[in-house]
Parts: sequence; structure tokens; C-alpha cells
Amino acid sequence: MFYPSNNGGRVGILMKYFLVILAATLWAAAASAQSVISVGSGSYASSPPPQSGAAGIASQSVYVVPSTNNPPIPTNKWWTDLIIHQYAGNMWAYPLTVSADAQGINIYNPTTWVPSGTTPQLALDSPMSIRGQGFAPADARAVRWGDWTVAFRMQQATNQLMDVTIGHGLPYVWMEFTGV
Repeated sequence: MFYPSNNGGRVGILMKYFLVILAATLWAAAASAQSVISVGSGSYASSPPPQSGAAGIASQSVYVVPSTNNPPIPTNKWWTDLIIHQYAGNMWAYPLTVSADAQGINIYNPTTWVPSGTTPQLALDSPMSIRGQGFAPADARAVRWGDWTVAFRMQQATNQLMDVTIGHGLPYVWMEFTGV
């Protein structure tokens, strides 16, 4: 049995180890702490916490056409896949779904649902594909965006491009072609 009164210096040694471990832990936490940046009545952290694994995300390339006004890039929209992948995956604009690939865009009209009734099920074998003859864009890049719409560009060369605008809740897709 361990009785503090009977073991002499063991309590002191254990207390020293505890204090050393506590000090090392506090030092490590302080060394990796984020700086607080005040903005108006609020604030934000200077960087993601190291344990979040977000450092790679912060330095990830984004697929956005460079702009002179450098607007903030949203990361929580229905079309976010457009800015983080070379070609956008399925963007659920409702009622249509639009995806981009190395030849152009695909437009789907999802009309069937899986048995749970909550997950839209696409008829992936029958999209309406919009492509240009010999058109092979390098990627799909967001050009401008708002609360309900996003416009993106698929460009092969300076004078060969396709601009696409889609909107949440809009039953159509607007496309403009230059040299395609």
C-alpha cells in the first residue's frame, strides 16, 4: 500500500515529476498557440491549430480566375467542389445538377430518389453534355459568385473558352462560348 506518511521522499519525487511534466505541457501549448487578431468587436486566429491538420488545406491551390478586387473565397457553398478540384464534381443547383470534365460540362435532371427518400439519385448514364469540337479545357475555374449563382470558366487557350453560369433554384444553365 502507498501511504504518504510512510514513504519518506517518494511524494516529493513524484511531485517533482508531475511539475516537470506540467511545465513541459504548458510550454508546448504556449509555443504552438495562435495569435489572436482583433477585428472590430470580434477576432480570429492567425492560423488553424496544428492538431486540426488544416495546414495543407490553407496552402492548397484553388481554381479561381484571378481578379483585380480579390474577393473572399467561400468554402461552404453548394459549388465549393468547383474551387478545390481541377474539374468540378456534381454541383447540385436544384433542380439541375451540373458537373465539369476534360471536354465540357454535363447537365443532369435528377428525377429519381433512393429508397430512403433523402438522397437524390442521378441517372448518370444520360446527361446532356455540352462540348466543343476539339475543345479540351485545362480546368474549370470560378469567375464570380453570389448568394445564389456561380459563374465558371473552362479555358483551353486565351481565345478558346466556355463561360458557364448556374444558379441555385434556376431551371436553366447559361453558357457563352468564345472560339469554341
